[in-house]
Amino acid sequence: MERVPHARVAGIVIVSVGILALILRLFLITDLTSTPESDEIGYLSDGLLLLEGLPPGYKHVPSAAITWLVALYAGLQTAVAWLLGTVDPSMPPLLKPLAAM
Repeated sequence: MERVPHARVAGIVIVSVGILALILRLFLITDLTSTPESDEIGYLSDGLLLLEGLPPGYKHVPSAAITWLVALYAGLQTAVAWLLGTVDPSMPPLLKPLAAM
């Protein structure tokens, strides 16, 4: 009987566990467009709060990367809408940036 090296056995076990985890995850996905029951909405809204000049709601947790990315994305969309004039022209000039957001 031939002995299998430990590294090969470990590799087979790791790949098997990975495949099992993938299969379980695919069966447990309820809806790909559903919002996960976690803090994701809060993390995404933190960037908008930051853009409006308010302190983020989740300022006590490390959500810095997603907060800044959302603020940057929303800020760029606001600037484009404001500069291209897609905001309602009847708005007072002071409220046009807010309307663009």
